Amino acid sequence: MRRWPLGVSARTLERLKQRFVEQGLDAALQARLVALACSEAPDGRERWTLRLLADKVVELGWAESVSLMTIQRTPGKTNCSLT
Repeated sequence: MRRWPLGVSARTLERLKQRFVEQGLDAALQARLVALACSEAPDGRERWTLRLLADKVVELGWAESVSLMTIQRTPGKTNCSLT
């Protein structure tokens, strides 16, 4: 199975594309943020923090800027904990 940057599989991309078509851009971006938060933390870190996620969102070009509150309020059913 081909893996894309950040360990995203082709199947994950298909699900994101489907969510975008069915629910719009916000839902697709929220899903991607949740997937990122549940991925392996950056080198030297035990887990993702709100700040690290916000910085990564900007680095990846998903947004020009993002507040920590936006990251914190992103909905999603996940077993990931952000601290």
